[in-house]
Amino acid sequence: MSFLFGSGFRVRSFFHATSVVRDMRPIAEFHRRVFGVETTTIPYAMNRYAHFAFIGDVPIEATSPNLAFATAKRTFLQLAGNHWSPAVFWTDDLQDGLHGFDVRHGYRFTHLFDGRPVEGVPDNRPEHAIQVYSNPFQTGVDWGLYEMDPEKADTQRTYQNVDPFELVGSYTPAAPRDDVVSVERHAQHAVVTDDPAKTLRFLVDGLGATVFSESENKELGTRSTFLTLGVRPFTVEVAEPIGPGGAARDLERNGSIYHRLDFKVHDLDAAVRHLERENIGLEARGDGFVVLDPKDTNGLRYGLFAELESGDPRLS
Repeated sequence: MSFLFGSGFRVRSFFHATSVVRDMRPIAEFHRRVFGVETTTIPYAMNRYAHFAFIGDVPIEATSPNLAFATAKRTFLQLAGNHWSPAVFWTDDLQDGLHGFDVRHGYRFTHLFDGRPVEGVPDNRPEHAIQVYSNPFQTGVDWGLYEMDPEKADTQRTYQNVDPFELVGSYTPAAPRDDVVSVERHAQHAVVTDDPAKTLRFLVDGLGATVFSESENKELGTRSTFLTLGVRPFTVEVAEPIGPGGAARDLERNGSIYHRLDFKVHDLDAAVRHLERENIGLEARGDGFVVLDPKDTNGLRYGLFAELESGDPRLS
């Protein structure tokens, strides 16, 4: 193996957004109709079916657990229904990171496959990668950390039609289109929590994120903190409900969770017109943004924004 032991822990980039759904086919059709992207089937493994797509700069995986097996994904589906599952960050030298989390913060992590506490070096299954999850009682929200063996990147290239190590390089948005919702890049990955202080402590003190903005959104009923992290920077929104809306409903039903995937679009008005043509309703609408109605998006929340959040380092 050639994992980057000794290089020092760091977050490289956002690994990918993952949903857990009963049937992946409507997800693929929705992505094609609304965003104009196609999906690639990933070989069946770990008691789940999966497919993969890119929307803007976000790799997206939809997974459907084989209900014959008592797995964490099956339990998640039973409890939350179709929903985004925990956000996963791509890292280097995860062993160094786990040691630091334990010694400096007391954070504990569990194995991806069976939920056992991680002790020392986490299991690498499949052999090209290691992946662990935080304890949400300590970190506010469940977060995943992932490391890939650079010499085994061919696995990712084969399954997902992408060289994963290019994901930390520069990103060039696709040319605008007028026949789909034309995405420029992600705006933010929004989590909802009833304990933002605990969540922010993990992101800032544990992962090295930097806070760049705080704001309230009356239309969404949230008070939010925006952070940037990663070698290829990405943005996380930590939202706390302060009024009625989708965030409050999601928190009440599912607890602290990855709530919504948001994109900056080339033309918000044109995007809304396309949604109307495709009979996609809106859960919320405000100055410069809309949130798609999850009843029309197979249970998954997507936001479309005209601009990035003020102060986002990607604006410079």
